[in-house]
Amino acid sequence: MAVRQRRRTTDTTESIRAVIGRIFSCGDFSPYEFPLPSEKGAQLSMTGEIIAYGNSGEFNSDALRAVLSSIPSVRPSTDRDIERYTKKNCYTVLCGDCDRSVAMISAITEMLNAGITKIIIAADTPTERDNIVQSLTLMRAGIDGTDISAYRADDYESFVKYKASATICGFLTSDTPEIFVLSRDCFSRKNNIINRHPSDDPEEKSLAEVIGLAHAAVICSSPTISSGRTLARISEVFSPIVTMIFSSEVKNLRDAVIFRPETVTKAHKTDSPSEFEQIMF
Repeated sequence: MAVRQRRRTTDTTESIRAVIGRIFSCGDFSPYEFPLPSEKGAQLSMTGEIIAYGNSGEFNSDALRAVLSSIPSVRPSTDRDIERYTKKNCYTVLCGDCDRSVAMISAITEMLNAGITKIIIAADTPTERDNIVQSLTLMRAGIDGTDISAYRADDYESFVKYKASATICGFLTSDTPEIFVLSRDCFSRKNNIINRHPSDDPEEKSLAEVIGLAHAAVICSSPTISSGRTLARISEVFSPIVTMIFSSEVKNLRDAVIFRPETVTKAHKTDSPSEFEQIMF
């Protein structure tokens, strides 16, 4: 059983990676430079501007519709639904028994291969945020050379705001691939530091709006579909180039579900009870 379960997990992660690779093959992406507002405290470049880096590019709508129509979990959808999925650019991966961190590593690998350099992971809770950071740090296969940072803000003191600005500035000004992990409590409310405007001047951007200049790819990690949808909705403040929801639940949804695992019942039916199998410990 140990060998079989391990094989199923490997098959699942490979399938997730393959379908995400197909999605990103429909676009052309590359890094781009943009000036960062000086009040955010980054180092000045040789030109006197603060240089930040983000994702540029877009999906080809025709190619994306064709790929979505060919994915088994999307194929039953109507043409109107597929058109809506293409415009919304938000996709759901139902991980089932597969560890979400392992599944997200597969997605991140394909994003990096496609030219995406700024990635945000929005976790449901602070505990999950810390677990994701630990998992990604340990499982470096496929994302070597990518820095991982976490945003934590426990109160509204000026020091916390400075620290938040420094963390976000480091994420944006790095010219190498970056993964930025934060939890729902950091940005779900309007009065959180990341959403708060620094002054009454409408020209000054909040930290969330500054992050939005990078058009990061957003990954929402949640045990349930409902909380994953909520994370995706509030993550729109980051102006994502694409959003992907990774959930442990497996349900029939009218969403752009690009991966749904086989049920346990179906898997058991395909196994022959008379088949002998060597067990590895």
